[in-house]
Amino acid sequence: MTFLQKCRTAFTGNKKEWAEKWARIAMEVREEGGLCDPYMLSGKTASSPRSRSTPCQTCMTSPKANEVALCSMQSEVNYERETREKRDVIKDSEDDIRARQKLLKKKNHQHHKFIKESQEFIKKKQETIKETQDYIDLGKQNIVYLKQIFEGQ
Repeated sequence: MTFLQKCRTAFTGNKKEWAEKWARIAMEVREEGGLCDPYMLSGKTASSPRSRSTPCQTCMTSPKANEVALCSMQSEVNYERETREKRDVIKDSEDDIRARQKLLKKKNHQHHKFIKESQEFIKKKQETIKETQDYIDLGKQNIVYLKQIFEGQ
């Protein structure tokens, strides 16, 4: 019998006997160089700090060697309470998304308004430059014309 099989046998039979059975089997396995001490693998990782639930069926049918599955279930009352809390989280997240979209639309409108105002400002300044340059050029032409008239006589 493998260490894993021996460790799993501690969970068979009457629940009242589990603790005593576990201690005896764990000691036998330890004497043979194995280890039955359970440890919990969490869904938390460095890139995903949130714990993710795994269906009990997935946990129980883990393909990893020498892994004893431990599934914990919560009461229906706790599940309903947790479900309401999770739904509140979803609603709050949806409200946050709508608020951000509204703000984005407002900022986008302000941005387009600013762009339009800036384009009109630039157009007016370009017209002012053209009119001023035309005035300067006309003045130069008049000076040349007047010089020709008065000097040519």
